[in-house]
Amino acid sequence: MAETDPSGFTEIPVVDVAPLAGDDQAAKRDAAEAIRRASIDVGFFYVSGHAVPRHLVRATHLAAKYFFLLPDATKRSIIVNRAHRGYVPFAQTTQPGLAHFARSAAN
Repeated sequence: MAETDPSGFTEIPVVDVAPLAGDDQAAKRDAAEAIRRASIDVGFFYVSGHAVPRHLVRATHLAAKYFFLLPDATKRSIIVNRAHRGYVPFAQTTQPGLAHFARSAAN
């Protein structure tokens, strides 16, 4: 499979995942292909049609904001593990070839 250069994208894809909860197999395949394509072409995407309540999305956003405001030593106490769960410090990654993405993350 040919890899594409994600640096050339001009907008963040929006993928409607609502069909994944339905019975239409063709719509499910289309949604899965949209996820695949966005992941390959850009590396990330917005999700719509997920049915997650707005208050839960807001609470998750606030929790992430709070976490990233913690002191670095606190965040490093839950450093990423073999299952790729935990904190990844700024400009570091455990994934080969992705060191150019300068950001911190919690998985």
